[in-house]
Parts: sequence; C-alpha cells; structure tokens
Amino acid sequence: MASAHDSQAPASALKVGDWDVDAIANRLSRDDQSTRLEPKVIEVLVYLARHAGSVVGREELLQAVWPGVIVGDDALTQAIIKLRKAFGDDARQPTYIETISKRGYRLIAPVRTAAPEPQAARLPSPPAAPTRRPRLGFVVAATALVAIAVVLVLAPETATRQGVAGGSLEVGSEATERPTLAVLPLSNQSGDAQRDYFSDGVTYEIINALGRFSGLSVISPHSIEQFTARAPSPKAIKSELGARYFVTGSVREAEGQLRVTVELSDAEKGVVLWSDRYDGAGGDLFEIRDRIVKDIVGKLAVKVTRLEEQRAAAKLPENLEAYDLVLRARALLRKSDRVANREARALLDRALQLAPDYAQAWLEYATAERQRSIFGWTEDPTASLQRAEQFAQRVLALDDPGSQAQAHGLLGVVYAIAGKFEQALMEADRAIELNPNDASAFDSRGSTLLYLGRTDEALAALQTALRFNPAGRGAGSGSDHALAYYTLRRYRESVAAADTALARYPDIAFLHAIRAAALAKLGDQDAAREAAAQVLRLDPFSRASDYGTRFAKPEHQAHLQDGLRKAGL
Repeated sequence: MASAHDSQAPASALKVGDWDVDAIANRLSRDDQSTRLEPKVIEVLVYLARHAGSVVGREELLQAVWPGVIVGDDALTQAIIKLRKAFGDDARQPTYIETISKRGYRLIAPVRTAAPEPQAARLPSPPAAPTRRPRLGFVVAATALVAIAVVLVLAPETATRQGVAGGSLEVGSEATERPTLAVLPLSNQSGDAQRDYFSDGVTYEIINALGRFSGLSVISPHSIEQFTARAPSPKAIKSELGARYFVTGSVREAEGQLRVTVELSDAEKGVVLWSDRYDGAGGDLFEIRDRIVKDIVGKLAVKVTRLEEQRAAAKLPENLEAYDLVLRARALLRKSDRVANREARALLDRALQLAPDYAQAWLEYATAERQRSIFGWTEDPTASLQRAEQFAQRVLALDDPGSQAQAHGLLGVVYAIAGKFEQALMEADRAIELNPNDASAFDSRGSTLLYLGRTDEALAALQTALRFNPAGRGAGSGSDHALAYYTLRRYRESVAAADTALARYPDIAFLHAIRAAALAKLGDQDAAREAAAQVLRLDPFSRASDYGTRFAKPEHQAHLQDGLRKAGL
C-alpha cells in the first residue's frame, strides 16, 4: 500500500480515509454513499492529497487551483467547507482536513492508491516553485522621486526589499499571507477645516483602488475612520486593525495647485519604508491617485494582472465640480442621518446636472435611496429600494470599471432586503470577483447565505468581512454574525457576537432578540428575560412570531422563535 505521501497516487484510484475519490467524475464514494462535488472542490482535495501530512498555504492552493484567475480567499474557504461537509468532518476536531491558523490547511487522513493505473491516469506532478521574474510594470511620471517596477510573478518566499528610509520590507514570508495594508485618513493641510471632506475623499479613492488587487488585503474605509481624530501608534495599527503595513500622508490645496504626500510604514517594526510627494494642478488629482496606488503596489511587490490594473485606474469625471459635490455628499451619507441624507441628495442632483453620466454620483445616489428605505426616512420604502436598484443598474451601464464592484455589492444588499436571495448572492459574488477586499460585499454574501440556510458558508463569508473591516462593523453585519452562531447552535459565541455589536449599537432590538434567544437556550433564564425586556423597550409590539420570517428553511425560523418564546417574548 502506498504511503500517505505518495505523490504519484492516481486520480481515478485515490483513496482518502474511507472515501474513494474519482477526480474525473468529481465524485466521492463510500459503501452505498456517493457525493458529487464541483470540479474546483475536487481539485483542492487532489492537491491536498498530493501533499498529505504537510501544511499547504492558502496562496499556494489558490495559485494551483485557480491559476491566472482573480478569486478571493472566500472561494478557497467555501471549497474547504464543502469538502468537510462531504466527509462529515468537524473543523474543531478534524479527522480529514486540519486548519493551520494563519498558514493554510493539512490533509491528515491517510491517502493511498486502491489499484495501479496506467501512467496517463496519474495525477500531474506538483508544479515547481515559481521563481521571481520581474516583468515590465508601471512607469511613474518624471515628477516622482522613485521609479518602480511592479513584480507580476513573485515567489512565495519574497525577498527583502529596502525603502528610502532604510527599513526592510519583508513581504509574504509565508505563502499563505498577503500583505495587509491600512490607509489612514490623509490629513487636510489646506488651512480650511471645511475641506476635510476633500482629503477624506482622496483617502477613500486610494483605498478603493488598492482593494481591487487580489494580492493585497486592504482594511475597509469604515475601520480607519476612527483614526481621523487621533494618530495611532504602529503598535495600535497592528493590534486594532491587524495590518502589517500602513500609509499616512496629507493633502494640500492652494491657488489651484495640489500636493499629496504619502509614507508607507511597517507597523511591526515601526519604521518608514518609503515616502514620496506628488504635485500637480487640481485637475491632475486622478493621475496623482493612480501614481500613488501603483507606487504602493510596487513597493509591496504585489502580484498584479492586467485586468486588475484596468479596474484600479481612475475614471475621470466630466466635471471637477461634480466630483467635489460627490465627495461632499459621500461625507454626509456616512453620518446615517435623515437630514444629512436629504442634503446629500440635493448635492447629488447638482452633480448629475453637471455630469449626467458620472458613475460615482449615481452610486452615491443609490446608497442614499437604500438608506431611506432601510431607516424608514420615506413614506414609500419600496419605491426608494427600487430607485436604489435602478441607479445601481445605471452605474453598470456606464463605462467605469472602477465603480462596478460597488454597484454589484449594493445590488446584493438591495436584493437581499427584497428577499431575492439567489440574485443577491450572484451580485455579491460578482462584487467580490471585481474587488476581493470589499468587506460590504462579503457581509452581503454572508447575510444572503445565512437566510438561504447555508450557515457554515455564511459564517465563513462574515468572518472574511470582519478581517477587512475589524473595527467598523455595522449593526446589520453584527446581527448576522450573532444569528449565524445561533443557527449553528453555538449559543455562547452568539451571545458574544451580539454583545460586541451592542457595544456600538445599543438600541438595535434585533440584536437584543438574538441575545435573548441564545441565553434562553443556554438555560440562563434571568439574563434571557432581561434581554427580552430590552427588546420590548425598543419595540413594544414585538412578538416571537415576527422573527426569522426571512429564513428559507422553516426549521431555522422555528428554532429562533422557540428561543425567543423561552426568553419570555
């Protein structure tokens, strides 16, 4: 019998544990059981089997199974979930696939061949370790201080690089890790506090563009907002955001001229790795943004595809005044306030009069209408939701690849609210494909999967969103996290997730309801009744039968309502 490390185990006769694996038919079978899986899921299993007993990095798996294709970490996570489900494996006490924290996965079940096969049926030999080959990358303008070539193909054990300040830049020391970057709010050095929205807008543009590179993990804008009023230490950035690298800088406007300065630093070592200054006229803002993005990507030696370059490139608005109006509207919408929403819509009306085909203006308008529908700031929430869908579809019809990921993500939320879960899932998946760092798209995907009853997959997506947005979790995603744990009968974790969200949003009745149900299931009746009382304080007409009605599976609805009734609701 072949050993667990037999790298020549034939695909058609591979046996993993008690299961026969037919990689041609994409099927697992054992006794009278048979399960058909997606081809990519089987490919993941075959690759793990080839390296049975060894830790295989996430990045290595992604490159082996999805070569040359832009996919997020979630694709691999879902494949592992499907394999565990097929095997009947438990992630906490695995007998087949073991998760190695921050590294990857290890197949721990015995792997052997059932019978000899012709040479042609053998599994392909493992690919040789890629070598570093610098290819022609981006060329920065003459005003830039440093000319940088982006590395398009990079070995997992990336070599040390040097920044202008003399700090060493160690990227991707493990094949499973992508560089994690936080772009902190650029300070407004224009001497006019009312122009803060402009420097915030430049920050947002840089984050949004960097997020489209699949080789880079970028912290969400929502998580970095907390640092607008305080300058965090490198240690705080590392501990609070989980970012190894961070960008700081400033924006100065004077007499029609613009200067943007940026620094790239290593949060772990506390050293500046690189800095630069970018000057130009006000109309050069988007060229400056593209140069900054390309320089950061180059310094982090991120692997880039040509398609990602195109998606990250800025689409110039027809009118700079329209751009300024959109930035002001975006700042107002972040307040999630009824009056601010009305003011933002008035600004967007003006922007669209100046530039009728400006995708970002339509996108922010869709966001404004979604807010009106969700928060009840309109007499006809359904009409507002329909307008949000209409405006997002308008974005997709325009020639602006950089805005389309956000539009798909927003459509995912709109369809989920409307109960169109399959459509919502398709839109969320498309948003993630276009922007692998979009926390809101992962949240939307997680929420949709949760209500479809695919709870393990939902939790994986929600946890991915949490990685990209560790500090800025919204009430909706917090309740989804708590509800996912509850549905999986992991009640203590459900209570903990609800408590975390309630610390930020203490007046969300649904969070108190999930907490009450989970406490009741744990047998803590006094605490459960106290939580139920909070629900009734916030929503006096609330009943247990009001909850869980969006679940596709009746048993999930019944499970939630049972917990609420036990809590006394």
